Amino acid sequence: MVQHALTIGYRSSLTEIVQIIGRATRDAPGKTRARFTNLIAEPDASEMAVTEAVNDTIKVIAASLLMEQVLAPRFQFKPKRPDNQPTPGFDYGESGYDPSRCNVGVKPPKRGNSARN
Repeated sequence: MVQHALTIGYRSSLTEIVQIIGRATRDAPGKTRARFTNLIAEPDASEMAVTEAVNDTIKVIAASLLMEQVLAPRFQFKPKRPDNQPTPGFDYGESGYDPSRCNVGVKPPKRGNSARN
């Protein structure tokens, strides 16, 4: 379980930064936080390369957080067993829950809450 990602210097691609951040922010049992630190060897923040590297890193962090909050689906898989019952609060479509078939239930979002509920 990665809780702190430390990079030193510039990265050649934004994809590499996204992957590093993704590894640090991946969910794990008992994990409550993640940290990403990028050390840049250039002490002069007025250097164009430093400015671009910091801006790119901030853009990637913002995009990663947005994707995690907005696009990350939450799935609950249950093995098929003869005694399975529909999960309360889930919508199984027009035909409803059918114990003889594989079922896909969707939990409608609560009104006024974020998409993660």
